[in-house]
Parts: sequence; C-alpha cells; structure tokens
Amino acid sequence: MSSEIDIQGLNTALTEAKWLDFEFNPASRLATASFKVLTLPPESFPPEDSTVYLSFYSINRLVGIYKNGRWDDKEAETISLDINELSSTIRGFGGLPIYGWEFVENVTDISETFEKVSFEFNTNEKNFYKLRLFQASSSQYFEMHLWFNDLTVKDFNSNSLSLEEFIAGGKRFWEAVHKKDFR
Repeated sequence: MSSEIDIQGLNTALTEAKWLDFEFNPASRLATASFKVLTLPPESFPPEDSTVYLSFYSINRLVGIYKNGRWDDKEAETISLDINELSSTIRGFGGLPIYGWEFVENVTDISETFEKVSFEFNTNEKNFYKLRLFQASSSQYFEMHLWFNDLTVKDFNSNSLSLEEFIAGGKRFWEAVHKKDFR
C-alpha cells in the first residue's frame, strides 16, 4: 500500500484509460476497478495487455448517479441501482475511455451533496482522497464518486506494481505522444 499518493501522476496514468469493470465489497470497504491503460515500458513497445487492477481501501463513501439521458440533462430519469449491480452497469458501457485528466483529488470533507443519486454507501468517516469517474453513451450516463484512504495496483497477471512504476508508464506514454514517438 502507498503512504502518500502522487495525485497528478495518478491522474496522468489514468487519462484515457478504458474503464472495464468495478466491484465493491461494503463489508470489507474494498473496491477494485479494472482499466486498460495507456502505458509504455522504459525501452520497448506497449505491452500486449495493459489491463491493470486498482484496489481502493478504507472506502468510507461511494456515490453513483446513473441516468437515462445525457450528463447535462437535468430532467433525465435517474435509475436506482443496487451496489451489487455496479459491475454489470460498468461493463454495459463496453469499456469506454475516461477523460478529464483530473480523477483523483485530496479531500478533507466528505459531505458533498448530490441532487439525485442511484445509490450511496456512507460510513461518515474521514478520507484522504476522492476518485471521480464517469461513462457516457448517447443515451445513458454513469458517474461515480469514491472516497478512500489507500490504493494498490496489479497488472493483468496479478503482479503487484508500485504506484511509482504504474505512474511512470503513463507518463512515458504521454511524453511519447507529445514527442510524436509512435511506438
């Protein structure tokens, strides 16, 4: 587990990753999200399978908003979800990329309010970080907010990666894009 998270680096490593799945266990307050990330090793081509699993620990709040409609449609129906339906909901979007460059932030307050929610888990305890992800199709929108204290990363073979190693691969990818290095 990490002690302090490089938020800017983590945001870079997650940029345009395809969000594949998400599972949450309320009893253990543990969630795992899988992504196909954009990454480069130090001196070779991208890996054949760039799937990673981020496990989030000490989750104290999880909020989801699932709509029949666009993200900006205030009148769109909000669909109720059971936390056990999260995985099938995310997989239903087909692994769309996540955008925004700002997914994780430091937080001191977890009392943020939302107008219409599909589900909410809340222990009312303090967290250090917040993750925000979304998926959008032409007819549906899903947004998730997750408050957590720590995370770990594993590759597609379930090998542990240090957070620094994971971040470095993402940074190398985006540096290569800006240098027009089309490995």
